[in-house]
This record gives sequence, structure tokens and C-alpha cells, in this order.
Amino acid sequence: MVYTTLASLRFFPHSLDYMSRLSLTKIARAASSVELIALGSFVVYLLTLAPDVYGFDSAEFASGAYSLGIVHPPGFPLYMLIGKLFSFLPFGTVAYRLNFMSAVFAALTIYLLYRVIFKVITCDWIAWVSSAFLAFSIYFWNMSVVAEVYTLHTFFLVLELLILLRWRETGKKSILVLFSFVFGLSLTNHTTGLLFAPGFAWLIVSSPKWKWRFDWNWALMILSFLFGLLVYIYIPVRANSDAPLNYIREYYSIDVTTLSGLIWMISGKAYHFFAFGYHGSEILQQFMSCTKLFWRNFTGVGFLVGVLGMIVSFRRDWKIALACLLIFLANFCFYLNYRVLDKDTMFLPAYTIFSVYIAFGLSYIDYLLRKFVGVENPLRLIPQVHPAFWVGMVILSLVLNWQWTDMSNAFGPETYSSMILQSVENNATIIADWSPAVVLEYYQIVEGKRTDLNIYNQSRIEVARHYRYWSMGKPAPQISAAVSRDELSDIDKLYEDSTLYSIEYDPFIAKKYEYIPVGTFYRLEKKVQ
Repeated sequence: MVYTTLASLRFFPHSLDYMSRLSLTKIARAASSVELIALGSFVVYLLTLAPDVYGFDSAEFASGAYSLGIVHPPGFPLYMLIGKLFSFLPFGTVAYRLNFMSAVFAALTIYLLYRVIFKVITCDWIAWVSSAFLAFSIYFWNMSVVAEVYTLHTFFLVLELLILLRWRETGKKSILVLFSFVFGLSLTNHTTGLLFAPGFAWLIVSSPKWKWRFDWNWALMILSFLFGLLVYIYIPVRANSDAPLNYIREYYSIDVTTLSGLIWMISGKAYHFFAFGYHGSEILQQFMSCTKLFWRNFTGVGFLVGVLGMIVSFRRDWKIALACLLIFLANFCFYLNYRVLDKDTMFLPAYTIFSVYIAFGLSYIDYLLRKFVGVENPLRLIPQVHPAFWVGMVILSLVLNWQWTDMSNAFGPETYSSMILQSVENNATIIADWSPAVVLEYYQIVEGKRTDLNIYNQSRIEVARHYRYWSMGKPAPQISAAVSRDELSDIDKLYEDSTLYSIEYDPFIAKKYEYIPVGTFYRLEKKVQ
């Protein structure tokens, strides 16, 4: 592995042009480094991959990809289509194949991230360590071993950055056309990719190769972008199908075959009431909580180096630094003020950019060591051996985070759901919160088990009703009361037609119904008034 000097840093005195002296041997070694970290992370993900269906969005996405259905807004059509291709793999269950898909795109993210960092820092060991900090961070790793949209999201982010950095080198207009298509395509996986647009735009217009001249290339870029967006046609097409999973048909009265309905869907309007959900002192509390997520994600030491890198990055290359900051802040600030509990993984794009800041920080530390530790100094070997220390920090992160991310023995959802499906009587209704509900739906849709049962997805119904009352302008206290009343009315109707079971105890429902234990869940019986 090559330990280069950082004399090329513009903000350091007597800088040299390192790129002009980069030999073919060093490039070859860099190539071996990127293959090592990409393949190594992929092996780690496979070793810790969830063996079957997992809860929360993961089970929903597996069912949606298998059936080419309509999942919750914004619909993630590109993920559904790619996931369908992965569902044809000749090994494991459908859920395992979708988990495998996450591992593939996670490893590709690390591969491309290394390439991005190497272009900016031009030092292979720094690119290796910085990429590895992300690869073995808790929240990125968590999303790499279960079916989720986030590793595909980060894959597109680093791919777009790499394309733009390539354009800044060559100025070829065809590269911008390619970028426009990839950017449009990425939005069909996750619409929050639109938040990155200011950073991408700055990378383009801040380059000397950008010319403010309207010509046919503008038209090509716009057409390429729109062509990438065509994947959204999936939503109205599949909304009119008989797909067994269709959350819009089931929970919302929105016609997504119309332009206004499609915009409602892809803009995620059903969850707009979560956005900008904190005020006053709550925002400061959220900032502290989210900062702790970054500290934990990068094992403390990586966080400190990243903060250093964020500070010094503007002195090295202020144009690249500003682009990174725009992308980072767009993701961080949006989800900082997003009132949900599971936002730790929503910061994955910000974690990805933070890894670039780690690279800036490491390059500055390397420079300082080489500058201030002279040849005659007893500590003169430190600049040569300190990269080994950072490799050790990455290995330590891998070891420490394994216990929090290893899903290889996560058979709980499968075991628990199988027990429920074998226990309840025919044509019963099962009231379940978000995670157990989607797992039960998976077994019905993908494996065809107990299709006679009615799964009452309590969380999805509550969120849909919350949106409906919110869009009517009702205040929050009234919304909560109305949602609870509507839910109790549903249960009264269901009780008349079928036997009711509930996975969790609900104090509000318990005011009217007895919770009778049946193993690890309950049967509901109406109380005598």
C-alpha cells in the first residue's frame, strides 16, 4: 500500500502537484486496494446477512418486489423492478434474495466511494480507510443486510459524484448527458435524491469547463433526465393491476393514474406532516441526538477525524468542499427536522459524504505528521506507520459493530409468524403493528400461506388516517383522538364478522375489549357492558 505525501494540498505551504507524479505502479496498487475493500465488505455483509424475511419496511419491500406491487409512498418503482430481477436468483427465499440485493449495492457503494475519494485525495490508503469507515459503520451495515432502498440510494449518490468528477476532468458534454439520465433514474428509487441537486449543480457550474451557453446539449440533458424519470410509469400501470400488494388502494383514496395523483404519490405527500415537525428547543435536542448518531456510527474516532476534515476541506479544494457541504446539509437538515423515530438510517447519504470528510481529515493529519516530524526526530517513523493505526481503527469498528449488525441468526420474524399462522382459526383477523403485520403479509403474498386471514395493519392505517385529518387542517390533539375512535369503530365491525387476535396489547382498545393470552399473542373478547 502506498503512503504518499500530501504536499499537493493547496492550503499547505510549498505544495507540489502530486497527481503529475502518480506512477502506473501506484495506480495499480490503488486498484488492488479498492478491490480489497469492496470485496471484503461484501463478504462481511454476506456473513451477517439476514437469512429470511425481516420486519418493518424490509418485509414490505420484499413482498412488493416479488408481486410488483405498490408499496407506501413514494413507491420506489426502480427498487421494485430491480428487486424483481433479484427475486429470480436460484438460492434462498425471496426475502433472502432481496437482502442479498442490499449487500450487492452496499459493496458497489463502497467501491465507487473509494473511487470518488481517490480522485479528490489521490492517496490510496486514505481512500481505503475512509471507505472502510463507512462500510463497517453501524447504520450503513444495518441497511446492507436486509431488504431496503438505502444502499441503492447511496450507490446512486456516489455514482453521480464520480460521473461529475470525471466531467470536471474532461469537460466532455456526453458525460453531463449521462449524469442527467442517472440523476433522473435515481429519483425513481428515492425522491429525496432531489435534495442533492444544489450540490450537483454547484459541481457543474463551478468548473471552468462549464459554459453558460444554451445549445442542443441542454436539450439532451433535459431529455435524458426525463427519460430516467420514465420508470415512474410503473406506478399508474401497476396501480390498475391485480397485484396483491397495493397500499394506495388499501389505505388511501388517491387515484395515482391521474397526474395529480401521481405527483401526490412520488412527492410522498402522505408523510408531509412528519416534515419540519420540531420547533424551538426541540430542534436543538434533535441536533444533539443526531450528532450522537454520527458519533456512534463512526466509532467516535472516525467522527472526530470527519469533523476535522469538514473544517479543513475548504482550504484544500473549496469548490469540492462546498458541493459536499451542500449535499451533507440537505440530507442532515431535512431529516433532523423529520418527526419519526427511525431516522438513524435515513442519514445514510450524510454518512456517505461524512466519509469523504474523514478522508480530508486523514490527509491533513498525514500532512502535519510529515511536516513536523523531522528526519532527526526520534519519532520520525510515525509518518510511515500511522496509516497502520487507522487500519487498526477500521478493524476495531468492524469487531465492535459486528454484534449490533449481525443478522445471520435473525430467524425471529419467521419463527414467530409461523407460530401465529399455525395457531389462529380460519378466516380470523389479526391486528398487528407495522413490523409483524408486514411479515405476515409477506407469508401470504410470497409464500401463499393462510390467505384466508385478514391482516389489520394498525400502523399503516393510523398513518393514513392521520394524513387524512391533517390535510383537512385539524389540530394534532383532535387528530389523535379521531384516529383512535376510527380504529375502535373498525374493530367493532371486524368483531361482528370474525375472530379477532392482536399481536400487541393496546390500552385504548383494552377499554372495550378483553385481551386473552394465546401463547405470546392475544384473542380479543368484547367486555360485558
